[in-house]
Amino acid sequence: MSQAEATAEVFLTALRALPKKQRQAVLCGIADDDELRDDLLDLALIAERRHEPSRPFARFMEIIEESRQQLKTEGGIPSAEVRRRLGLDKPSSGK
Repeated sequence: MSQAEATAEVFLTALRALPKKQRQAVLCGIADDDELRDDLLDLALIAERRHEPSRPFARFMEIIEESRQQLKTEGGIPSAEVRRRLGLDKPSSGK
């Protein structure tokens, strides 16, 4: 275990040991801090999408460029298809 992992484990153990009101106060403080909240949201998104198939970076950049071109020619927001290909929208289940 690295020093950073050991330190994190100490903090997590201490957080878990706090009474509920104090634990909530700590978590609310994290949620109120823009940078920490963004870090948590990033980690939550990574965890949520961990099992999704990956795509080559070059293909991702092609999709970005296609989206830019669509915005230039059509204006507004990217189409549902472009949003789906970027992973911004989940594909519909057909229901």
